[in-house]
Amino acid sequence: MSQDPAAARSRSVRRFGSLVVALAASAALAPRASAQATVNNPKKSALIASAGQDGRIDIESPPAGESYDVPALLRAAERGDTVAMCMLGRAHSFGLGGLAKDPAQGLAWYRKAADAGSLWGMHNVGFMYHTGSGTPPNGPEAVRWYRKAADAGHVPAMTNLGSIYLIGCAGLDKDVDKGLQWFTRAADAGDAEAMTNLGRIYLSGMGVKRDPRLAETWLLKAAQAGNTQALMLAWRAYANGEEGLPKDPVEALKWALRSANAGDARGMLIAALAHLQGDGTAKDPAEAAKWFRKAAAAGEPMAMQALALMYRDGEGVNQNSEEARRWMNRALAAQKALQARDESKRPTADTASASGQ
Repeated sequence: MSQDPAAARSRSVRRFGSLVVALAASAALAPRASAQATVNNPKKSALIASAGQDGRIDIESPPAGESYDVPALLRAAERGDTVAMCMLGRAHSFGLGGLAKDPAQGLAWYRKAADAGSLWGMHNVGFMYHTGSGTPPNGPEAVRWYRKAADAGHVPAMTNLGSIYLIGCAGLDKDVDKGLQWFTRAADAGDAEAMTNLGRIYLSGMGVKRDPRLAETWLLKAAQAGNTQALMLAWRAYANGEEGLPKDPVEALKWALRSANAGDARGMLIAALAHLQGDGTAKDPAEAAKWFRKAAAAGEPMAMQALALMYRDGEGVNQNSEEARRWMNRALAAQKALQARDESKRPTADTASASGQ
C-alpha cells in the first residue's frame, strides 16, 4: 500500500518536533558587536554588547560569577595601569567586586584610561555615549571618541562607528554611506563582524539597494574569517522570511549546506532536517541520516537523539533497536558533558588582577 507523502511528512514533523524547536532556538543568531569582552583576558578591557535586528548596540549584563579585586585594581590604576582603569570602569558600570552599580563612575574611569592613551578606554567612552550608559546618549561625542580609537587602528571602534552611522544616535543623523565606509575599513582590517554586517546590509537592503551577490561575497568572507554565524544569518533570513527577504526554503538550504560544509554542526542539523522533511529539497531520509551522523561526529547531542529516533523507527536506516539505544545513550552522555563544560567555564574566582594578566 503506497504511503501518502503529506501524511508521512506530517508524522516526520511530529516525531522530530522537539528537535526542530530546539534547533530553531539555537540558531536564532544576532551579530555580535566587536566589543565583546573575554572574561579571562582582562587586557581587552572591553564592554560586552550585542546588535539587535535594527543594528542597534545594547549593553549586556556580564556573565554570572564575574568578579574583581577592586583594591588591587585601585592600586594598579593609581600607578597608571590603564587596563586596571578600564576594569574599574567595568566594575562600576555593572556593580561588580562589591561596588554599587554606577555607570557614571564607570564612565569616569574609562575616561581616565582614555586620557592616558588607552584605545580600549577611548572605545568604551564612545560606547557609553553611544548607548547612553552613565550619560545621556550623545552621537557626536560617541563618534569623537570612537574616531580617536579608530584613527589609531582600533578595529572594534571602526565597526561601532559603522553601526552608529548606520542607525544614527542622539544629535547625529544616520549616514549610510559613512556607515558602509567604516564597516568596510574594519572588514578590510580583518574584522569578521564588520564583514557580517556588510553582508547583512546588502542582503536586506538596509539603506542601500539590495545586492544578494555582494551580500554573499561578504558573508562568505566572514565565514572564512571564522564567523560561521554569518552563514546561519543568511539561512535564517531565507528560512523565516526575515531581513526584508521572501521565505525561500531552497535558498535557505543552500546557506545551511555552506555552513555545514564549513564544519558548523548547526548547519549540519539544518541540512539533515531539510532532507528529512523535504524542506527546500526532495525528502531523503538516507541523506538526512548522513548529515545527522556528521553533526553527531561534531559532538551535537540533538543529532545523536535524531539518529536514535531514526534507528528506532527504521527511517533512512535499517531499523535497529540496539543502535537506537546506543545513540540515545550517547546523546544523554554528550548533553551531560556539555552541561559540565558550561559549568566549568563559569568564572568562580577574581578574573582581573592588578597586573592585568
